Amino acid sequence: MPNKNKDFYKTVKSIFSLSDDGFALVDKNGDILYSNIIFNQLLSPLNESEKIDIHNCIKNFTLEKTGDVYNANNTELDIKMDTIKISDSTYYIACVKEKRESNVLENMYEAIIQSLTDGIHAADLSGRIRIYNQAQGEIEGYEKEEVLDKKVESLYKFDTESSLLLKVQREKKSIKNIRQTYYTRDGRNIDVVTSVFPLIYNDQLLGSAAIVRDYSKIYELIEKNIEIQKNITENKTQPSKSNRNKKKDRSIHYNFSDIITEDKKLLEDISWAKLYAKNDSNVLIYGETGTGKELFAQSIHSFSERKNNPFLALNCAAIPETLLESLLFGTTKGAFTGAIDKAGLFEQAEGGTIFLDEINSMPTMLQAKLLRVLEEKMVMRLGDNKYIPIDARIISSCNEDPRDLIKINRFRDDLFFRLSVMYLKIPPLKERKNDIGLLCTYFIDMYNEKYNKNIRDVDEEVRKLFYEYDWPGNVRELRYSIEAAMNLATENCRYIELSDIPGHVINNIEANKRSRVKVETNKAEYIFDKEILLKDNDILKKIEMNEYNKIIDCLVEANGNVAEAARIMGISRQKMHYRLKKYNIK
Repeated sequence: MPNKNKDFYKTVKSIFSLSDDGFALVDKNGDILYSNIIFNQLLSPLNESEKIDIHNCIKNFTLEKTGDVYNANNTELDIKMDTIKISDSTYYIACVKEKRESNVLENMYEAIIQSLTDGIHAADLSGRIRIYNQAQGEIEGYEKEEVLDKKVESLYKFDTESSLLLKVQREKKSIKNIRQTYYTRDGRNIDVVTSVFPLIYNDQLLGSAAIVRDYSKIYELIEKNIEIQKNITENKTQPSKSNRNKKKDRSIHYNFSDIITEDKKLLEDISWAKLYAKNDSNVLIYGETGTGKELFAQSIHSFSERKNNPFLALNCAAIPETLLESLLFGTTKGAFTGAIDKAGLFEQAEGGTIFLDEINSMPTMLQAKLLRVLEEKMVMRLGDNKYIPIDARIISSCNEDPRDLIKINRFRDDLFFRLSVMYLKIPPLKERKNDIGLLCTYFIDMYNEKYNKNIRDVDEEVRKLFYEYDWPGNVRELRYSIEAAMNLATENCRYIELSDIPGHVINNIEANKRSRVKVETNKAEYIFDKEILLKDNDILKKIEMNEYNKIIDCLVEANGNVAEAARIMGISRQKMHYRLKKYNIK
């Protein structure tokens, strides 16, 4: 190197010596002018007094090469090249590092992202696209190479205010299941349902990522599901030509006879539900996940005068707000891009029943529109100005206590009163454990027929385990635990044994047992959740812990009388009930 560049050469040596990667300074002919120790270790020991051609160190190397290369020992390396000009002379800087586990993991992550059927793309803090999978390309018509390292504004007709990726970075808040219509720079219209999340690592914002689904495909799938439900109802009303068909028709909708119970509370619920079925008012069913809310909804429909008309079910938690609105109320051609004249559920269920499952997940803005439809008995399609009379009964369900949701403004009280003209609360399985044996027998018979087995019952050890468990997934969890056990049971097995129960079920049961503590008084027995004490050490230092202990002490002092315990604590009975629920004291 010429003398005038000695300062540069000295600086390069200093910088290279600080790096954990291999670095070399190379002239335009490929001669290595300087290399650090890591470079020498990865390739071969170099004598600084000799000129060594980089082409002799790395097989198949070119000065323009960037990517995977190999040295003489066939060690897999990553190499990146960059150019630098000093006093009209061009030099190359080579960065070489051995491929390690992190590189393998990066490749695995890339393969996973590319294999997903949802569109995925992510932008860094400069607004440049750094991740873009094949599914996203199929939605937008871009190739991956056209998009990577490009700024969001150069690809789409967005500015920094309208881009959801950039908005999430500014606000550091997720946006979930929002319908988004936009144009690419080449004029292609994109209509999708998008969820966008900030990418945060070690409390530092790195960028944002979007998960995208084609709106038209989602709409098409849901429409097909609704059409299937309608066809089932229509087929049910037609006379059967054979006993086999009669048997099939009988199983299309659940009836009250399908509810397996000897529990007094649940039998009362069935009696009330039969009365509700004879009327035409709306019904709201509250129960935990897996308690059988849709089973009750279908039974009410099947027991009513509407039984020969459609029963259409819609899970409000599974569908984005904009799509839910168009499905319920219908659309008019031109209402939005791609919209067609299409009847909504209220029109399609004419004379029948609509079951709105998990209505507590419906956005409050849409709740207001639903309330108007229920009050006026008329619906207006999106994009239209005409009202259409409707005749559909509404049965809805909540998997959270609606009164608690009203308090935190997640459920409109006026809609609650409109929907809960008739109200059912389905008890969880932990409150009707006497049904466990009956349900086990029912599910065993069902799966004996399905899997051609001859299992009679669960053995005593399994039965004891089942009775000790609280079944947070309720009847559904019990059902699939029995199914899993019957798949594992041997051909000659007559009783389901502990060894047949899947490991995750036993782990759940054991964890549940360990997390429960019993407090007994001479009038009552309370069970509270030990996990509250263990979730966060800070709780032990705060007022909540003192309040928790005080509640237990007062309950013991009051011999389990909640009203007396509230009096001792100096609070109202309502506030005491709120605290019992808050701390999971039962």
